[in-house]
Amino acid sequence: MDRSHRSRGTGRFRAPLRRGAAPRGTASGRKRGPLALSPDGGRGDDGRQRPWLERPVAAPVERAVRARGSGRVPRTAHRVPCRVLRPRPRDGQGYRWPAGDPGRVTSEKPGADPDTTQDGGNMTKLTTTALAGTLMLATSLPGEAETWNFTVIAGHPPLTRGVSAISDHFVPEVTRRAAALGHEINWTEAYAGAVAPPTGVLEAVESGVAEFGYVPQLFEGDKLPLEQITYVTPFGTSNLADVMKVIDKLHAEIPAMDQAWADNGQKVLAPVGVDTYHFVTTFPIEKVADLDGHKIGTAGLALNWLKGVDATPVAGALPDFYNSISTGLYDGIITFESVIAPYKFYEVAPYITKINFGGQYASALTVNLDTWNSLPEDLQQVIVEVADEYRDIAAESYKDGGVASIAKAVENGATVSELSDDQRTAYAQKLPSIAREWADQLDAQGKPGTEVLETYLRLSKEAGIEHARDWAAE
Repeated sequence: MDRSHRSRGTGRFRAPLRRGAAPRGTASGRKRGPLALSPDGGRGDDGRQRPWLERPVAAPVERAVRARGSGRVPRTAHRVPCRVLRPRPRDGQGYRWPAGDPGRVTSEKPGADPDTTQDGGNMTKLTTTALAGTLMLATSLPGEAETWNFTVIAGHPPLTRGVSAISDHFVPEVTRRAAALGHEINWTEAYAGAVAPPTGVLEAVESGVAEFGYVPQLFEGDKLPLEQITYVTPFGTSNLADVMKVIDKLHAEIPAMDQAWADNGQKVLAPVGVDTYHFVTTFPIEKVADLDGHKIGTAGLALNWLKGVDATPVAGALPDFYNSISTGLYDGIITFESVIAPYKFYEVAPYITKINFGGQYASALTVNLDTWNSLPEDLQQVIVEVADEYRDIAAESYKDGGVASIAKAVENGATVSELSDDQRTAYAQKLPSIAREWADQLDAQGKPGTEVLETYLRLSKEAGIEHARDWAAE
């Protein structure tokens, strides 16, 4: 089985060599033996430059590894290609080792049959077929046990529950189940932007800096436009687990969604949502009109949710919200419940106004596609099973975290209010037809925008999810 794939760093996230793969025998994402920096500066024995050896390891990864005291070199470091010895056929007469091969077990004299040994002057023919058969079996079993080195990254810190669930469940559970199959996995976990910011994780996983990543695709509207579906259909349910199950079914029905990820060099293992969004502001909100004239920060296509009011939308990201509010850049934010207390937003914006924009499909746990294709089937199966569990655990964690977050904010002086159902419906109706506009734009680009929209709404209805507005209507 050819398990060769990319093993390279990217400097400043230079464009990856998409279809270029290291030749057979190089290790990437796993090791056959000790890993080492290439002493020749990325050149092979013939002196030629090897593109998979020429780029330096990303400094944050190296620092993270050294800080953990593992002593392991990250997979993006220069590696000396490994040589795999396999027996070679010889005209149907079994197998023999090439002359001069260090694995050769014969003792030769000039003119002697290379498949014979000297034993007290009597030439005894080696029975090499049995040996070769054993070697072939050992090297061709699909469940071959090996040691693998994986790096998983996130731009968000473990305060974000989708990230903490990776560290608390996905990583240890994959390791445990893989060990039962004879595979050893060594992980490097690099969160909180140690390798890439939230807006750079997609490229980092694509280019091979990391094997696994927590990709917030809400920042990737240009590269992954179809994944923005929930952000153009707000005011749905706050039951995140139901939303994630719908997203799984949507991907199964629309192949173009998975293909978009493949075009970016990775595969989705689990969609990850976030709990329902509300307003967190420096001023009280009793009615929708109270937002007029204020600067409200939020992320991705959630900026469209402010088109129905006279507020100024400001693009931002979760790790930046606190400072942006405290410095006056924002008067408030639209964000999800579970992060309000962990990020202490109540300290700078003590008014929480519940409006329930609904749970959103915001991120995904992904794996580098070359890495995935290099893994044996038994390890792939383990990863898929644990990823499904991770999806549900993350959704439940967000739900529980939202309740706890609001309670803690109140304990620390926050004021919580809730807009009525009538005000919520009125807000939804005031918005332009953001879903249809989104679908029409994608249709014009040759992408299945309308198909995704209508399929998502159908699947949502089948799951018992009701929206405050018919987003499929013109």
